[in-house]
Amino acid sequence: MYTDTFEIIDKRFKRYALGNVHMETLYEGSRWAEGPAYFAAGKYLLWSDIPNDRILRYDETSGAVSVFQHPAATITATRSTVRAGSFPANIAAAASPVSKSTDRPPNS
Repeated sequence: MYTDTFEIIDKRFKRYALGNVHMETLYEGSRWAEGPAYFAAGKYLLWSDIPNDRILRYDETSGAVSVFQHPAATITATRSTVRAGSFPANIAAAASPVSKSTDRPPNS
């Protein structure tokens, strides 16, 4: 689902609400989520679902959301934890360098 408008609570942020930018809801059901980390090579997005002790994965090609890791064992899905070596080796190896061109999904 795409947003039609943004609710601006603090007027200092009004300049960031551009008319041609939309937000898409990828998943509902996390009470407290943290991350996300986008992996351009695999076309997926990871984020932490803190209260449920899991890391969720959004597959850009299929639109499916699945559990990527449970229990998360206090690992959070952020680029800094990948670079610091907190993720298992297979996840860290999939991480691409952080840059504006690789961290944004296509067509954004």
